[in-house]
Amino acid sequence: MTEERREEIALLVVEQLAIEQGIPGGSKIRRDAGNMAKRIGITYQEAMDFYQSFAPKILGRAFGQLQVSIQMGTKENLQ
Repeated sequence: MTEERREEIALLVVEQLAIEQGIPGGSKIRRDAGNMAKRIGITYQEAMDFYQSFAPKILGRAFGQLQVSIQMGTKENLQ
């Protein structure tokens, strides 16, 4: 198995777990991302970027859509 295929499968597993278990919201996702980042040796920002990278795909599956767009920002930036 190539490293590229291994990484593809790992991402599919993580996405499937998120679909089955749900993605935490609000402060819980920030806390979970921080804890996970510490445990696996990545930065908090990398963990958050990872969560954000597959959130649209999971929402798309939940709503039966092929593509979902999300605008992210703080309350102040989105007003």
